[in-house]
Amino acid sequence: CLTQRPWSINTYLLPKVYHRCHVIALRQCDNKVIKRQINRFLYCDQLEKPGPLLEYRPRESGGLQLHDLDCKSRAMLIRSFLEPALISKYQPFPLHEALYTYYVLEELSIPKPIIPKCYPNEFFLNIRTAVNMGHKVDKMSSRDWYMYLLNRKTLEHEEEDEDGNISWVTSKCKSETIYPQYKWMEIWSMARIKGISNKSRTFMWRMLNNLLPTE
Repeated sequence: CLTQRPWSINTYLLPKVYHRCHVIALRQCDNKVIKRQINRFLYCDQLEKPGPLLEYRPRESGGLQLHDLDCKSRAMLIRSFLEPALISKYQPFPLHEALYTYYVLEELSIPKPIIPKCYPNEFFLNIRTAVNMGHKVDKMSSRDWYMYLLNRKTLEHEEEDEDGNISWVTSKCKSETIYPQYKWMEIWSMARIKGISNKSRTFMWRMLNNLLPTE
């Protein structure tokens, strides 16, 4: 993640192409004044700043497909934890195996291992939830974990049916909620059809999301 920091800052400084690039948020230790000025510059010609759903959605679904640094770092941390704990081709590490057995599989028959400070409070909860949902966590790559965490954080939400069963469904942006009768996947695809200039794509994306600074 640290190697992407200069890339992200440089991308923020590129005018008028920001939603054509993969970008991640500036770190908290960066100058807050610079971050505020950059954000003001990026969204100065829009009615409002796009919300997280539009920022992190894939482009084919009408989003900007930006990178969520928090989810990406957590995904890499989970993958690096599981490699010596579950995957046979890596050198096994007893502490990781014990942590996985006690906090993920919840086998309390073994002595309770001490959680290292590098693992946040919800770290094992995320892995345990994925296991309970039927995901093969030993087969999931860092990208798979990133999409899993991003979906749970931003792109999806819980929905309860008539029988009380809870499932995760794709969240809708403001335009999709206001006009549910339209076939939005076709609309997003048409707005990015091959041959359209970047300037036209920018205009159509803002228009479809009601972000143009005019009525």
